[in-house]
Amino acid sequence: MNFIQKSILAILVMASFFSGVASAQALKKTPTKVTKEVTSTEDKSQNTTDQSENDSEDETSTETEDVEAAKPQPAPAKTVNKKVSVVNSGAGKHSVGIGIGQTFLFRRFDDHGNDKLTSDIYYGYAASYSFDFMLNGHFSKHDKNDDYSKLIGLTASIKSKFFDFDNFSPYLLGGLGFYRPQARRNGIDTVSKYTFGFNLGAGVDLRLNPHYLVGILGHFHKPFEVEQDGQRDLAGSYFKLMFLIMYTF
Repeated sequence: MNFIQKSILAILVMASFFSGVASAQALKKTPTKVTKEVTSTEDKSQNTTDQSENDSEDETSTETEDVEAAKPQPAPAKTVNKKVSVVNSGAGKHSVGIGIGQTFLFRRFDDHGNDKLTSDIYYGYAASYSFDFMLNGHFSKHDKNDDYSKLIGLTASIKSKFFDFDNFSPYLLGGLGFYRPQARRNGIDTVSKYTFGFNLGAGVDLRLNPHYLVGILGHFHKPFEVEQDGQRDLAGSYFKLMFLIMYTF
């Protein structure tokens, strides 16, 4: 063979060799690609399954909410708008105040003293919505010419509110107490002694706000007779018509 024929044969042999190598390389790469494609297909399938499960859960949740919404709901509880008087809403509270008004003397107190304007001190405790415990302290001296009647008292009473109209509350009260009356009769002083007695009253309260109350009270006091040596026993009674102002806390 000449040189040209040898060259062509060498080229063909080299071409066949490289073609075989390329085929081998192609066979090696193909499984990886297939594997990748299979893996990708499996991932897509898993994602599709998960999405289907999520959609199923969403549909179930929606159906549950629809069923719950379809159930009959209980009727809302009726609210009873009950108006409660402010006067009757202070159970357990304390009150202090002052009363100013006229004191009218009766019987032998009147013989040796004149009626006059006086002031009293009051304390109250609301034991319940209808009943209060009341304390009253008072002192006054009533002159008449050269004589006088002196009145000292500390009393305890039960106050009963028998009905309310808005913040307006009428009441009755009654109780017992200690008294120490004294008088000067025809220039001679009586012996001052403590004695027991009772008190009765009636009045009305008007609650201005949770802390302040005003009212009118008629308060009757009857100390028992005080025995005297060598002269008449000291006896009498008196009535107070008072304007009250109380502070509640």
